[in-house]
Amino acid sequence: MSWWLPTAKALNRLGVPYPYLNRIACGSTSILTEIKFEVTDRCNLACTFCHQDFGAKGGTTTLDMEVYERVLTAAKSEGIRVVRLTGGEPLMLKSIDVFLRRAKDLGFAVIVNTNGTALPEKRLQALKGLVDCVKISLPAADEQTMTHVTGNKITWRRKWEALERLEKLGINTHILTVMTSENIQQFDSFIRLLEPHPSIRWKPLRAETQDGDRHPVSRDEIRSLAAQLSEVRTRKRWKDLTLGLATPFCALENPS
Repeated sequence: MSWWLPTAKALNRLGVPYPYLNRIACGSTSILTEIKFEVTDRCNLACTFCHQDFGAKGGTTTLDMEVYERVLTAAKSEGIRVVRLTGGEPLMLKSIDVFLRRAKDLGFAVIVNTNGTALPEKRLQALKGLVDCVKISLPAADEQTMTHVTGNKITWRRKWEALERLEKLGINTHILTVMTSENIQQFDSFIRLLEPHPSIRWKPLRAETQDGDRHPVSRDEIRSLAAQLSEVRTRKRWKDLTLGLATPFCALENPS
């Protein structure tokens, strides 16, 4: 198999939707350099913006280790350099250390997508050296809204405890925010909230369409968001701030 592809724009003209172009820098390279593994459908939250509703469905499955190792080996032979573990909530797995170590042993850089609520200090210390980057979802800029969108009253506190620990340990940390109709209005609040944390990179993401919700944000809301991005990029702290794409992690009925 080959991972060499034409540019994202060329593929899109052929009918391939942008959400399925799994790339690190969409449109800037023709080589796929990252592979994502959805290691579990378990999740301890029920976020309203989740495209898979894992928390509400009460998933119980875990990716088979034999499948994982086979795909890892193939990815290594094809020149893939980055492995990303996602879910569900991957850090709910007791075996997550095994998944991480297998990837590191093969020389991959490892990214973990997490909601940040399963990162107590002891667990985080155990993960040090196995993870190159942690990406934490932060869908709201205040505690009340966070409780509403995640369905959990302690989510805000748990996320910020995790962020502070990651910052203290010097682990590369990104905050991912799927920009919805509600939190586009909170853009300035996100900026004020994250300004004192220069080591943490914020990555706002454009909401993807879902079944039953083909237009999660309007054109006017996207224009408003674009204007706010342009304005804040004039400041040194935010000069690299861009709008990414909230790519669904699983585009197949049977991911295995």
